[in-house]
Amino acid sequence: MGGPAIGDFDEPPEGACLETLSPYDRTSPTDLDVSWSRAPELLALDHHAPIAWADGTRSEVTLSFVGVSAYYVESTRNPDLPLEVTVNCENHVRLIATGRLTSADGRLDETLPEVSMNVGTATLSGQGPYPGLHGVTTLERGHLRGSYAPATSDEHCLSALEFEVALLLGTFVGSIREVLGSEPCGTQDSDQAVLGRVAATWECLDDGCASNRPQTALVVEAESCEGIGTQLTGLGEESSFTRSGDALVRREDYGCGCELYASFVMAWSFGSPVELRLCSHESRNACLAACFGEQTYDLSAAFRATGSMEFRFVE
Repeated sequence: MGGPAIGDFDEPPEGACLETLSPYDRTSPTDLDVSWSRAPELLALDHHAPIAWADGTRSEVTLSFVGVSAYYVESTRNPDLPLEVTVNCENHVRLIATGRLTSADGRLDETLPEVSMNVGTATLSGQGPYPGLHGVTTLERGHLRGSYAPATSDEHCLSALEFEVALLLGTFVGSIREVLGSEPCGTQDSDQAVLGRVAATWECLDDGCASNRPQTALVVEAESCEGIGTQLTGLGEESSFTRSGDALVRREDYGCGCELYASFVMAWSFGSPVELRLCSHESRNACLAACFGEQTYDLSAAFRATGSMEFRFVE
């Protein structure tokens, strides 16, 4: 498992390099050869692509990011690595964010916490190299919130899904791999092999991959607003929202005009009732024109995962 399979991004295997991260912005002095100035734009807005599942069905996938932070990564070879293993440990920029990945057929309804997207160059279909972002993240089976079900097997057990994403200007490609144990579910065998199987791929190679504006409101699974934005709600604010089925609705006044990410993020976490915090991402919008309107927060994934149909706002 692991290792980039999309766009020929040249990244070392996990653990091959030792890394030191420090906060980074466009004015930070570095020894980087590749400019990263447009990298944050690649994470902005909502990204769409047709997705092809391994069972032959098709749908559409949407990926959004919030809470984007940039870091300069100093990378050196791991001294414990055997000398005969050749790796390329280069300093680079990394963006870390919370991802929201959904599919129109409901198989995906996932929050991807702390997704690491490395700035690099890639070739696609023999063209390039192009500057872009590449990342691989894994969700354990118990953290999957969509309806995805692996192909039935009495021999193997799904333990996780591995998501690989590449973003270049005008390009959004990705894949999903099943991480499978070589024994049936419930088998207590620490020596069982780990297998991989492609579950789905998606690809969009034109300017229509990203929406013109991001969703104004987004719902993610998170235990706080840390890294996402300022917390707007506190205890006892349930009455300021109107419930409509599995969704909450409230009128919001906010700055708009050239926003790159969702202005409002509803963070939910496990509890009975479900615990909620409304976070504001408004500080990331540089235009700050005046907007207002009702915002809808769909909590169906939270209710389904927790088994509770009630909610409360917490500090």
